[in-house]
Amino acid sequence: MDSPGFPQSPPEAVIYNPGVQYAIDIGFGDPHLDAANYGFSLVGVNIYRAYDDPSGVYVKVNEAPLDVGYFRDEHKIALVTEDVSDQFISRGTNPRKEWLFKVNQKPVLNDVIYTQYSEGQQITVNIDGQDIVPLKADGARSLVWLNTAKVYDPISHLSVSPILPSESSTVTCKYYAVTNFVQTNLNRRVYYKLTTVGVDRISSETRETPLATATLLRLEEMMQAEPYWQEAMRRNNFILEQGGERVKLFLRKWAGSECPNNSPTHKSTLNDCTICFGTGYVGGYTGPYDILIAPPDESKSLEATPEGLKPTFTFEAWTGATPLISQRDFIVRKNGDRFSVGAVNLTTVSGAPLQQRFNLALIASRDIRYSVPLKSSLVTPPNKTPATDPTPEVIKARKKVWEDLF
Repeated sequence: MDSPGFPQSPPEAVIYNPGVQYAIDIGFGDPHLDAANYGFSLVGVNIYRAYDDPSGVYVKVNEAPLDVGYFRDEHKIALVTEDVSDQFISRGTNPRKEWLFKVNQKPVLNDVIYTQYSEGQQITVNIDGQDIVPLKADGARSLVWLNTAKVYDPISHLSVSPILPSESSTVTCKYYAVTNFVQTNLNRRVYYKLTTVGVDRISSETRETPLATATLLRLEEMMQAEPYWQEAMRRNNFILEQGGERVKLFLRKWAGSECPNNSPTHKSTLNDCTICFGTGYVGGYTGPYDILIAPPDESKSLEATPEGLKPTFTFEAWTGATPLISQRDFIVRKNGDRFSVGAVNLTTVSGAPLQQRFNLALIASRDIRYSVPLKSSLVTPPNKTPATDPTPEVIKARKKVWEDLF
């Protein structure tokens, strides 16, 4: 008997807002109901999350495979205990005679993420079994300072020397940190993939649905348009296919690995940084995506600046509901010109996205965004409307619209 291959993703996966800040709920059906999974002894379901790019790097958010059809992905702050014996940056050897070390995560100080130079009451350092309160901490840079001044002992009425570790000391640090970061604010691109884990009944091997074929959920799909509006979206797509302009879209990163040139004080990086291209995150942008935008209503002029005459080139355009575009993304036209996306007006009905309208402004030729490599596109533009069998609801929506027109 042949091996059944891999288990299939759970059916009827949905994403919705639980009414709780910094939380996203995901529901799904029982994977046992899929006949393709009969060759497996199912263990459970795993959920993976990615930001900005649906084909990007996915990270598993659940600890163990889920055996119920519900999961809440939420912002979590927990106590972390970390051995920092070998993580000292200075043992009194720098010009300021400081004793400081770096922890692996960013401590939450005074209930605020990324706070700088707060007193260390919420952090406990243990040196060879003795707990002490550090002098201060920098949450943005993950730094903790030890106290090097003498401390007055009210019992003995004497000044006691500070407790400092030796080279052989064991030093641990307890602090609060974000163990699960969830972005749910405006126009953030959050994607989930659901996989099923099962044991092959023939080979007894544990197998999991490949991420490439796993069910994809998008945060912006929490609301679905009714068939009448879906028909309007299809007609908009027809207009784009017939007269739209093909451009390449780059989406600005809002999360990921921080750029080493990023300033924790100013929360920004160098404008000419070739690592993050001014975004603060390694890579800077995801893409490009091939998309279609409506024929632009262009406005060209010359503007007098201290550097001389500068061409200004702005226009308005619109596109479909996906991918979700945000201000400060940029597009590349066929002639190589790059345009920055301005304010985005997302047209919705009952919360479901239908169309995006936005302003585009020409980026100066010396801007660092011209250094973003124009590699192969991640998404191929549709050449025609996919030929699928319409549902009765879609047929009814089309009939109603055409009856009104004629």
